[in-house]
Amino acid sequence: MNHLLIVLHPPGDGDAAARALRDAEQALARGEGVRQVFFYAEGVRVLQRDPPPSARPAHERWRAFAQAHEVPILACSSAARRRLLVDDDGAPTSGAATSIARIGSLGQLMVAMADAGRVTTYAN
Repeated sequence: MNHLLIVLHPPGDGDAAARALRDAEQALARGEGVRQVFFYAEGVRVLQRDPPPSARPAHERWRAFAQAHEVPILACSSAARRRLLVDDDGAPTSGAATSIARIGSLGQLMVAMADAGRVTTYAN
């Protein structure tokens, strides 16, 4: 089964990002696929270069996950722009941790939804 995970809330504001990471790791451990992880709305704050202290453990775990697995990890371009993680041209600002994710669109999210066997949204 191929999973699509959508993260709506940042670490430090509940456990949505941590639950998504746990489920992604468990799916891969079972031999299932993770089609994509998509950070949307406040969830893009996982990608801040210098997260608040309460969010740092989740931020580092996502960084390690991104480096260890070939799972597409995307951040919504509009959400990232509103939170000043990318500029108007979509280029990462100094506040963005681009090693975790790349900037993506809602169109890419829709394509992943069509391909995924299971879509799970993580919110608090």
